[in-house]
Amino acid sequence: MPNVTSVYTNSNYTPISRTANLSFINFNALLSIPYNFATNKTKLVTAYFNGATTIAKSAFLGCTALKSVYLNATTTLAEDTFKNCTALTLNSCNFGAALSLIGTTAFEGCTGITSITNAHFPYNSNVATFTVGTQAFLSCTGLTAINNSTITNLSTNAF
Repeated sequence: MPNVTSVYTNSNYTPISRTANLSFINFNALLSIPYNFATNKTKLVTAYFNGATTIAKSAFLGCTALKSVYLNATTTLAEDTFKNCTALTLNSCNFGAALSLIGTTAFEGCTGITSITNAHFPYNSNVATFTVGTQAFLSCTGLTAINNSTITNLSTNAF
């Protein structure tokens, strides 16, 4: 079976739109995760996308059971990427050292996030700036500690 390297979407279709019971995704060869890729997949628990460098807007919006995400090559998390993924904790996520931008409201409403440390978003000497967008962690009511020296730019109301 060949590796999937690209997936296309439009406003009326998502690649996994008819998979209501999907709980696990492993597309390690996929280079980019498209808009609304898994929006509102409420049974999705784990997602492996170790080759994806970009994640488009609302890719995992409303995936309320999502707990583990592996995105080792990702450089950008777009707007609303994990918005309202209430079970998501950064302790069970691997974003890798290539990440340089967490977009606007990317983690908004992720009430399972309790802390943000260097282990969650590691330092990379090749990344000049690491930006956290406006309201990126808005309404993360479980967040009690931030100890991260890799973040270089904070937008308005980032936390």
